[in-house]
Amino acid sequence: MTDELPCLIKQGVRHLLNPRHLVSLLPLLPCLVLTALLLTDCDRKRSPTPPPPRPVKFITVGLPAPAGQQTLTGEIRAHDETSLSFRLEGRILTRSADVGSRFRQGETLAVLDSPSALNQLASAQAELNSSRAAEKVAALNLHRMRLLMPSGAIARA
Repeated sequence: MTDELPCLIKQGVRHLLNPRHLVSLLPLLPCLVLTALLLTDCDRKRSPTPPPPRPVKFITVGLPAPAGQQTLTGEIRAHDETSLSFRLEGRILTRSADVGSRFRQGETLAVLDSPSALNQLASAQAELNSSRAAEKVAALNLHRMRLLMPSGAIARA
């Protein structure tokens, strides 16, 4: 059977190339050429077409309409800050220094009303008075013991 196939192909080509049959194939020639061109294009590897881009929702943003007044929130801070404080707690009664004013060491910048400081002062004075009274009592007891010791009214220990 392998010998018959080449023979059959040769006979078919001779039959088609016969001048009598060639005239009948002439109207089919453009179709044959077009088929040959299309078949040669089938061997080419085509790159896959990329998927179409996904649709995206968007909004065009414009400038807002100019308003006469704007209200903004925020926090204003000084570039340079110095933390000043008193040694005692209380309320400021008077302030002698203004922003940007210069002063020397020892000048009074503010007067402070501090009830807790006054309470501490009163407590310290009461403690001092109590200590002085205790000292006076101890001195009187010593004097009394010195008087009673020679007579033997108190023990020596």
